[in-house]
Amino acid sequence: MSPCDPGIPSQPQAQALPPTSSAQAPPSTSSAQALRPLQREGAIILLSNHEQELHDAMMRSSPPPELSILGKRPRQEGDLPDTGDTDVEDDGPSPMQSQAFTPTFSNVAAACLRYASKKKLRADQCNDLEVFLVDSPLGRQAKMFTCLISLENQINAFQSAAAPFQVSDELKTNITNYALAVLLSVKISAYKGNIPRNHILDIIRKFRFDLPVGIEHDYASWEKIKREVSYALTQLRAKVKKIIDKSIASNQNIFGLSQQIVQAQSS
Repeated sequence: MSPCDPGIPSQPQAQALPPTSSAQAPPSTSSAQALRPLQREGAIILLSNHEQELHDAMMRSSPPPELSILGKRPRQEGDLPDTGDTDVEDDGPSPMQSQAFTPTFSNVAAACLRYASKKKLRADQCNDLEVFLVDSPLGRQAKMFTCLISLENQINAFQSAAAPFQVSDELKTNITNYALAVLLSVKISAYKGNIPRNHILDIIRKFRFDLPVGIEHDYASWEKIKREVSYALTQLRAKVKKIIDKSIASNQNIFGLSQQIVQAQSS
């Protein structure tokens, strides 16, 4: 039959496709990722269409959890209250914790009363303590200043009522011992006058002994100490003079004389 026969339809001719080669095939995703160059920090990475679709699918399937400041997932609106043994995240401290770190007034008052009982305060003094605790800060400062002034008045009254100063026997003994040491010193320049007396007074100022504080500023009391020092030096000089007179009469040697002078204090 000829192709011009109207009773038989004609067949379409197949078009010849050009041969494809493996070199013209698009690269796979793994090869593209392997051949991608390194990017510096802060650079924008452009994803291909296939990589972008894969990334979007992963984000839809498992979104990353939101982290709080402490690295824990915050509570969502749809979360049910946890009644089990798991940890419950609270926004603030629990009432038990606030009570543990913030002492109440009753606890402070009880502790102060126990301490007052330990110090053996009277009942009226404990009542004053309770009133002081409930007072305002300004009221407490005013009461403390008033108590300081009252204490100062009591000290002044006690000092004014004290008996006049008298040189004690212990101080007299110390003055006599140091007076003999000063008279027998090889560095002393004079045996009479103010030089030996001032040496002993300097020793008294240094060691104080049983003297009250600031007695050198009390002229009347300090004059009593000066008179006692001068009297001790006079008595020792008189003893040494008598010992020297006896040594001359008995033709005593210098070694024996020195021993007798050193023992003059006990004689």
